Amino acid sequence: MASPLMLHNISEIKDLLTKRGNFMWVFSFNDLIKPDKSGRYAWPLLYQGYRIRFRRFVTKEYMPATVPRSIINAFQHAHYNVFAPGNHFTAHIGKRCDALASLMADYGKNTVSILTAYNPDAKTGDIDQNRHAQQALFEEIHKLGAPCFSGQNRAANGDGPAEPTWVVLGLSREQAKNLAQRFRQLAFVFSDECAKPELVWTHVRM
Repeated sequence: MASPLMLHNISEIKDLLTKRGNFMWVFSFNDLIKPDKSGRYAWPLLYQGYRIRFRRFVTKEYMPATVPRSIINAFQHAHYNVFAPGNHFTAHIGKRCDALASLMADYGKNTVSILTAYNPDAKTGDIDQNRHAQQALFEEIHKLGAPCFSGQNRAANGDGPAEPTWVVLGLSREQAKNLAQRFRQLAFVFSDECAKPELVWTHVRM
């Protein structure tokens, strides 16, 4: 079994999480050790398939917070626009979308994922950083060889700026979730052949 990884400060932990490899967050709050008197938590990781725990601590400020109800409602009611060649349409969470079914059929795929790298942790980010992250996400999708189109998330009431997305065909739910987690997204949209989009939350309590 893999030995527990010893990290000594927040910088080391942040550096680790930005590196590619076999590391990923395990966002299961039931697995967290109770905080000590200083308010710090031990954080579990997966390393090469094994669950481990830090023997050092991650300060509470780096824990993903419970998602506010306002964000949940905004995500659930947003308009998810898809700009596939010759097939522009809007999908909604929990509602069958015939255009989405047609898109999957046209490319011989049975899943659709709508992903973005904009505004990590649902906090408005710097525009240049957002664009750089979105391009990095596209490059990761390209490595997987999946058909990909541009899209756009927009609030149901039209308030606020639209958020660019990548609409990706053929990814498994786990592949899409790994990408969303890597780019610090609270959730992403996923649909199987039923063409009824759902929100998949990546690493937070509801």
